[in-house]
Amino acid sequence: DTGVRVGLSLEFTQPKAPAFSMRLGYEADIFDAEIHERRFKGWSMETNKTYKTTVIFDSFYLGATYNF
Repeated sequence: DTGVRVGLSLEFTQPKAPAFSMRLGYEADIFDAEIHERRFKGWSMETNKTYKTTVIFDSFYLGATYNF
């Protein structure tokens, strides 16, 4: 099984206000998952499947900081 974490961010500080900064970023976790699916109908098994899929959890964010 494989997985990777990627991210990118940009930070901006205005020269007129050096104590204030803003950051825009993107992060993602990407990995392969093997899923075992079993379905029952009453007391007997109806289906039994195994398959692989790629899962991605990602987010964008905007942050601000102020240094006193």
